Amino acid sequence: MPLKRSTPLCQVRHGGASEGMGLFATQDITVGNFIIEEPCFFYVEHSDKDPDELSANQSAKKWAQARKRVPGMPDPEAIFKTLAAPAHKAESRSVYSIFRSNAYSLEPPPNSGIHPASANFETMTRVNHSCMPNSILGYDWEKRRMGFLRTFRNINKDEEVTIA
Repeated sequence: MPLKRSTPLCQVRHGGASEGMGLFATQDITVGNFIIEEPCFFYVEHSDKDPDELSANQSAKKWAQARKRVPGMPDPEAIFKTLAAPAHKAESRSVYSIFRSNAYSLEPPPNSGIHPASANFETMTRVNHSCMPNSILGYDWEKRRMGFLRTFRNINKDEEVTIA
């Protein structure tokens, strides 16, 4: 199954000559719109509140389970190979390094009994940071493993979609 690199409202592409991948609006998007909703393809639940405690060994075990845990998604390994990794580290292409460089930390609702987690998403992982973002990433804990991106200001066609 090919990678889903676009939605009706946006597409993944290079940002320019010296920039990496990003998510860009394919049309004007008004404030309050949901840009994308998608399941994560790699999800690691933490037993404590510090996601940095996730070890390389734990991520390798979770990686082996990824296809079983998120049915209906394209091959996670194919997606994973397209993600960026820190170039300054010798182990930069390890599963753990790529996962940590691209994962979102997910904090569950207070008193929910759900452990904090980290997750990679096929398209949302490509959204870059900005000090002046135009959207917010959310996570639907009721649907479990479903992330979403919503605008909080208007986004112009060809403008990059960013988060804080």
